[in-house]
Amino acid sequence: CKGWEGIVGIENYAFKAKGKLFQIGEIGGILKYHLGNLTLPYTLFAPVHVKMMGGGHSKASKFDIAMNIQKKHHLDFSGLGDLSYDLYDAYTIAALTALKLDYGNDQYSSITSLANPSMKEKLRKKLTEKGFQYSL
Repeated sequence: CKGWEGIVGIENYAFKAKGKLFQIGEIGGILKYHLGNLTLPYTLFAPVHVKMMGGGHSKASKFDIAMNIQKKHHLDFSGLGDLSYDLYDAYTIAALTALKLDYGNDQYSSITSLANPSMKEKLRKKLTEKGFQYSL
């Protein structure tokens, strides 16, 4: 996508998650440290926004996101095993990054709800212009 090369979109921490939280925190900190050293700007997305955009609702599982993207966007990463779910998330985060950069931080919070049908059409057109085949 033209105009936003060198900007990194990252899914923020899921604060209610269980598991290897300290390790995930360490990796996230190291990533942000190195991005800062490289002077690469980055933007964070709440996990709920990734779920809403990729899976269509706030409780979407990784499987839901994969099925939604396969069905609506005709992308199939399933041949890559466990890595495939990460690629569906990455596609969704790239689309969110493109939207956030186009609309800026002030308007971004209002567009992520995707509740308004006219806003959905506007976002779909904007993503298509950016090279994404995203139907919301």
